[in-house]
Amino acid sequence: MLLWMDLAVGVMTIQRVSGLFAVNESLKTRLLRFGFNHFPAFRRTGARIIYIAADFREVLVKLPLNWKTRNNIGTMFGDSMSGAVDGIYMMTAAGTPLTT
Repeated sequence: MLLWMDLAVGVMTIQRVSGLFAVNESLKTRLLRFGFNHFPAFRRTGARIIYIAADFREVLVKLPLNWKTRNNIGTMFGDSMSGAVDGIYMMTAAGTPLTT
């Protein structure tokens, strides 16, 4: 499952996305993605950041359904989804300029 956050619209949609996303990813966003993916608190959520746009308006998060994210009826636990995107809102707000 991939969580696609589009901050220009302000909506988070869940969709299946395939392909390469390193088209407009800058060095700054690559290092930030590397740091997020290796930070222990984010790593324990089971999520991985796949792509961050150079202008910080789009973030692609991969959150697989496994034993850490599954609840007792076999669906994804809601706090797994919210924990996976919790720090990303602040990161995108800090990286996005206030005036566009």
